[in-house]
Amino acid sequence: MLDTLLDLVFPQWCAGCGRWDTPLCEECRAEFLSRWRDCSADAPFLMLVREDGEEPAFPVFCLGTYEGRRRRCIISWKNQASAPLDHAMASLIPDVAGLALPEHVTVVPAPSSPSRERRGMFVAGVLGQQVAELGGWRYANVLRKAKRNWKREIELRADVALGRARRGLRIQARGAKSRAMSVRRLNGDVVLVDDVLTTGATLAGAAHAVADAGGRVVGAFVLASAKNPRRV
Repeated sequence: MLDTLLDLVFPQWCAGCGRWDTPLCEECRAEFLSRWRDCSADAPFLMLVREDGEEPAFPVFCLGTYEGRRRRCIISWKNQASAPLDHAMASLIPDVAGLALPEHVTVVPAPSSPSRERRGMFVAGVLGQQVAELGGWRYANVLRKAKRNWKREIELRADVALGRARRGLRIQARGAKSRAMSVRRLNGDVVLVDDVLTTGATLAGAAHAVADAGGRVVGAFVLASAKNPRRV
């Protein structure tokens, strides 16, 4: 009776297709039921230039492409505070055994705003805790976003909206994201966790912050990966 009453007061619908009375239907769950694959080659900001070509700074494991139902599920999850959906999405994370990662690592989620954390909308944190539990690793929410230059950001967004921004400015805006993080007292091997891999700017910024604190990023996990922007 209590569950029925709660469903009436706080109705549930599938994050991917909107089906009533479930946070995530079986069809949408099936979109994530796959093995980890390395998608780091699709992230330009994670590329290291060598004499014989490019190579990723570290592997990034994902469960599929950021499109269709998978994309709708992630967007819906990021924009609502729902414990049932948190549990449903966390249960999709497959075993991390057998991946090329050290035995002892610290799992660190990508940073979010304090307000989102207070409202229970910290997606990377939910994923990070699940990955840490599956791997038997330590979890530490230690990354923080640096203060943003709002004046410059507003000016840049206005230029983009009016079509005045050159391609270089757009890349500059994304690159600033890769330098806007900080962390204290973190050493050893680190595994990062985020919801989606797009250009790799967020993970690159987190890796720089971890390195400045004395640690080393050896890998990362995301739910989905966007198509390589350089190929698109």
